[in-house]
Amino acid sequence: MQPLDIHANSALIGETERGIPELHARIDRQRQLVEALAFEGKDLASATIILDSLLTSLFLCVEDRQRLRTKRDVREAHAA
Repeated sequence: MQPLDIHANSALIGETERGIPELHARIDRQRQLVEALAFEGKDLASATIILDSLLTSLFLCVEDRQRLRTKRDVREAHAA
């Protein structure tokens, strides 16, 4: 059963890895929007909330990736 768990964990790591660049791109676009709104003197509240949410999502995604990698490394060490 351990090999299946290791493969499933590796798949989750890969999925997480693919999501990180997408989040970076969304964060960049949202920052540009906030800057444009600020330049135009518009209300930034909603745009800033979305940017903060994206940054939180990125943090959680990176944290999850690290947790999954650690879990994989421990399982591989026990399997050896």
